[in-house]
Amino acid sequence: MDCTKKTLVVLKPGPNLEKRAAHMEAHFKHEAELMKSGVVLAAGPADDGRGIGIYSSTDTAQVEDIMKKDPFVSSGVLTIELVTGWQHCKAARELAAPPHQPIRDILRRGYPPDLPFG
Repeated sequence: MDCTKKTLVVLKPGPNLEKRAAHMEAHFKHEAELMKSGVVLAAGPADDGRGIGIYSSTDTAQVEDIMKKDPFVSSGVLTIELVTGWQHCKAARELAAPPHQPIRDILRRGYPPDLPFG
């Protein structure tokens, strides 16, 4: 597998969550600038109310400093739950399924071995 290190950020609802609407535009502008510059690769809300972001930097302290400037974080709408290194892995070509091959057939071959298919 081809893996490169990134930084994963998880934000949880903060003490001022009810003020989300007041900070939404500034938060979106902040995120858009980070995405445009390549600092943020992906970000958005999770179904459980948390926020998730993938950052191109491998420097978790730098990413945490960037996060503290996010209007949602600085206003207490969200709080930082986790900032950690994360391995972004792409499956090797030989593990990828051809378009016509069902995923179940690949799992039957034994990859990954711990799934209950077969």
